Amino acid sequence: MAMTGETIEEIHQLQAILSKMQLTLGAIADAVVWVGADQAVQWCNAAFAHLLNRQDRDIIGWRFDELIVLQQSQQPIALEAYPHILLHQGKYATTNYEVKLKQQTFIWQISGIYPTAKGDATAIIIIRDITPNQPIATALESSAAEFSLMIETANDSLSCKQAQAELESSLSLLQATFESIHDGILAVDRQGNIVSYNSVFLEMWSIPPELLAEPEQSNRIAYLANQLKHPTEFLEQVKQLYNTPEANSYDFLEFKDGRIFERYSCPQKLGDNIFGRVWIFRDITSPKLAEEALRRSEQKYRNIFENSLVGIGRSRLEDGLFLEINQPCAEIIGYSNIADLVGKRYAPEFQVNPDARAALFAEIQQHGEVRNYEIQLRRQDGELRWGLMSARPNLEEACLEFMIVDISDRKQAEQALLCAKEAAEAANRAKSTFLANMSHELRTPLNAILGFAQLMERDTSLNDKQRQSLATINRSGEHLLNLINDVLDMSKIEAGRIVLHCEPFDMHQLLQTIQDMFQIRARAKQLSLRFEIADNIPRYINADEGKLRQVLINLLGNAVKFTQKGTVNLRATAEMRRLDNQQQQSCILYFEIQDTGRGIAPEDIDKLFQPFVQSSSNQAIEGTGLGLAISRQFIRLMGGDINCSSNLGQGSTFRFHLLVTLAEAGQQPPQFTTGKVIGLVEAQPTYRILVVDDAPNNQEIIVQLLSQVGFQVSCANNGQEAIALWQTWQPHVIFMDMRMPVMDGYTATKEIRNQAQGKENQTIIIALTASAFEEEKSTILAAGCNDLIRKPFREQLIFDKLAEHLGVNYLYAENSNSPDPDEAQNYPTPAASTLRASLNMMPDTWIAELYQAANEVDGDRIFQLIEQIPPSQAILARELTNLNRRFCFDEIIEIMGIGHGADNPQL
Repeated sequence: MAMTGETIEEIHQLQAILSKMQLTLGAIADAVVWVGADQAVQWCNAAFAHLLNRQDRDIIGWRFDELIVLQQSQQPIALEAYPHILLHQGKYATTNYEVKLKQQTFIWQISGIYPTAKGDATAIIIIRDITPNQPIATALESSAAEFSLMIETANDSLSCKQAQAELESSLSLLQATFESIHDGILAVDRQGNIVSYNSVFLEMWSIPPELLAEPEQSNRIAYLANQLKHPTEFLEQVKQLYNTPEANSYDFLEFKDGRIFERYSCPQKLGDNIFGRVWIFRDITSPKLAEEALRRSEQKYRNIFENSLVGIGRSRLEDGLFLEINQPCAEIIGYSNIADLVGKRYAPEFQVNPDARAALFAEIQQHGEVRNYEIQLRRQDGELRWGLMSARPNLEEACLEFMIVDISDRKQAEQALLCAKEAAEAANRAKSTFLANMSHELRTPLNAILGFAQLMERDTSLNDKQRQSLATINRSGEHLLNLINDVLDMSKIEAGRIVLHCEPFDMHQLLQTIQDMFQIRARAKQLSLRFEIADNIPRYINADEGKLRQVLINLLGNAVKFTQKGTVNLRATAEMRRLDNQQQQSCILYFEIQDTGRGIAPEDIDKLFQPFVQSSSNQAIEGTGLGLAISRQFIRLMGGDINCSSNLGQGSTFRFHLLVTLAEAGQQPPQFTTGKVIGLVEAQPTYRILVVDDAPNNQEIIVQLLSQVGFQVSCANNGQEAIALWQTWQPHVIFMDMRMPVMDGYTATKEIRNQAQGKENQTIIIALTASAFEEEKSTILAAGCNDLIRKPFREQLIFDKLAEHLGVNYLYAENSNSPDPDEAQNYPTPAASTLRASLNMMPDTWIAELYQAANEVDGDRIFQLIEQIPPSQAILARELTNLNRRFCFDEIIEIMGIGHGADNPQL
């Protein structure tokens, strides 16, 4: 069918457009491939042929997967995952792949489209090489001849209508390819007029529609140049390219807004004829910024590596060859030049322990890395050093990356500290041993003194003078025992050996006993002593009664001692609570001891609780200064604390609190009569008591005491004799001394318990100990003892323990519980002025002797001086007798009107 002139003109126009687009696609840097439904390549541009290093004829007709093997994570992908297959299925999205070509691995970003034109089953694939630091191909040859051949073939072999249809189809495919490319493309003729462009180009340069219609080329180029940091250079480059149309160009453009474009330009050729130029722009802002950030990061870490004070390096996994190290790492092993180590020496050469490398890698295999791994090294000069290493393997580069720091000085310090610690522990053990021995050596003779004094007091044939002397012995012994206990308590605190000994006790009775104790001393000084006990104070509690008593006595003693007039108040309240982790109900006890005494200077408040420190306000210029320090340690041990507030000249207030638990029913300690035991109630079993002690004096005390009231008593000198007597005599109770020669009490008790296993009637074993350590009780009970008594002991405690464990009933002396006659009569306390007036009637030599005796705590001498007081001064004699019996020597001095520390009495 003949074609009209109009149809022929349309075909020529289509051919021209197709030719231009083909030439443009052939000039761009991205590789473009057309793949048909049969998976064969239908067409490719010059960039794709260049990537494969093949001619077009060696590509067309081959299957795409035969030409290129795509990989991900170094593994080939399945055929059904190839881009052209997924594009035909409409499931493809832009993806990165690994491709090995020419013994190199490249990273390709493959995108694509699938045209929607009816009857067109061609997938368009666009390939961009995004391999880091991989230069983009910059010199592509035109494939215009091939496209011209396609056009000529179409003219020769097809009818006009067919040719027009195929040209339109090819144009549609080329247009889709053109628009799917991610680069901005601009094609111009020899005169600079715009021939073709894609939408990406317009977006990249923000070109408004009216600019495309601008007839002046210079205005269009100026619009582009004004967006750049260096517009003049851009214009010069454009001018140069137009003057040399055959030249290729590749450079970078920096925008004012921070973007960076890669610009490529090449001539458009048809045969040898140049009829235009193609400009390709690629936005590489992100890769450039990433590349710059990577460069800076590498430089930063290189600076850290080279300037770090820590040794940093890499060694080969296979054999430890140093691949890279910094200067501190070299210096640790004694080298000053890094070049002497890198690539020449091996890390295991410097490890003292030949198994160190194997142990290091065993830990790496288990945890993936090592941290703070201590390793001993031998330097080049033979010196041994210690390093602290952290390391992890880099499997990709087959190396071990590590950091190491020289800790030789620290190791030496640790060794010195360890030696010092061992020396301190040895000294502490020696101190504890000394305390145990000192306690035993002091308490054992005191036990004999007080024990025999108590035995002598039971003698009914003694006259008043003898009884008074025995009372003096007892009081002096008790006073000495209190002094010894204070010194030992402070020593135990310093040695860390002080512990709580919590037992149920009657809180009300404790407070009443303490109030009775201080009432006489307060009356002697005409002070008002008040105990204000809240109704919510529980009666029975679990706590360390001895330590609480000691604290209260110390604080009240100071308050009475240093108050000249006014009042001393003790207030006690409780706050009930239940601990989360305990079933027993608990409470916090609050105590407040307030006086109207001298007060304490502000600068002395902070020093009150320091041991061996005395106040400068004359409140504690005598004594050792241990009382408050011991009290604070005891209170803190019981879960509380103590503080003081004071106004100089107005008085002081000490407040403390402690945490206790309530004693449940049946927990209260047994209550025994405190009267004087004179015998056993009839119709009771004959109780056999065995006393085991290597000291004859201590044996004799208990033997006489118990024999006098009706017990059968025998004695043994050591543990072996005790076991033998127990086997033959079967005593009900054994009083067992724990420190003896031949066999001590611990071993003897354990042996008796072992032999008595399975027997119904077990012998009660009560330990006798002169130890000052309360924690020893748990050791004694663990050995098999039922109870313990500390030396020196009062006779009543022996009788109470027998009553507790055997249920013994005693006979008591009828007047054994009668109060002291002086106390029972409740004489009114005379005023201090009255006593001073009586003292003024005594001779000066007598007054001087009384002062000296009170200052030297010599109760016997004071009693001798009291006997010299005439009957007309009976009140003076009575008051001095009461004070002396209760060791109130400070009060005697105060009645005399003499300040503490005075050298001579001034009456």
